[in-house]
Parts: sequence; C-alpha cells; structure tokens
Amino acid sequence: MLRECRHVLKPAGVLVIKTPNLRYLQASVLFKRLRALVRLKSPFGYVIPHTPGTADPQHIGLIAHATLGSQLEGAGFLNWRFYYAPLRRLGASRVMEIASTEVPGLRDILCEDLFCKAFNPIALSHFPD
Repeated sequence: MLRECRHVLKPAGVLVIKTPNLRYLQASVLFKRLRALVRLKSPFGYVIPHTPGTADPQHIGLIAHATLGSQLEGAGFLNWRFYYAPLRRLGASRVMEIASTEVPGLRDILCEDLFCKAFNPIALSHFPD
C-alpha cells in the first residue's frame, strides 16, 4: 500500500499517516494484566481491542514506530518525520507531556497514535540540465 501511495503522489507530495501505536497498546494491556494480578483477578480478560481474534477486528495492520519507518524506506520514501501527541489519558501533567513527546524510547511507548509525514522524493529527472 505504501508503494502505491508513493507512486500516485506527485514529486515532493506528502503522505500523512495516523495509526494506533502498537507499542502503546501492548504496554496498556500489560499494565491492565499486572493490575488484575495485584487485585487477585484473572489477567486473561484483557486484549487489544479491534484486533484479529476479537469480536470486532477493525485494526488488522497495527504497527510500531520502528516497523513503520522500515516499511516507508522499503516503499521508497527517503524522508519522513514522526510527531508525538502528549498522553492525556492520565491527566494533564508537564512530566507526562515531556515523557510522551520528547524522551526517545519512552515516547514510542507512551504515545497512543503514530503520526507520520512522509515526503515523496523529487527525482533528478524533474530538473532540466
């Protein structure tokens, strides 16, 4: 799909991608399972919603930051940038805002959605001699 997007974009065109962040969803489920264990409840009732194997499988291609980057590269995009929205689910906090948007590694886990702008390369054939 990414190759086709690059193919139909004009030179220097921009592809904007927003998708749920798989790493955030995995961390969220892990936290919920650990919390259930502490409360002496079964941890097996927690799954990532809307994924294959659930009642309403809408998200069949959930992806993590690093995987999306390598797939963009494989599709021929040479320049892309990720953007991070602050995690507000736990309330507004300056510390959480910095951790979820500025700290590499943490932001890849704490950001709920992946936002990415990928730029279609300009071919040298577009510049006359």
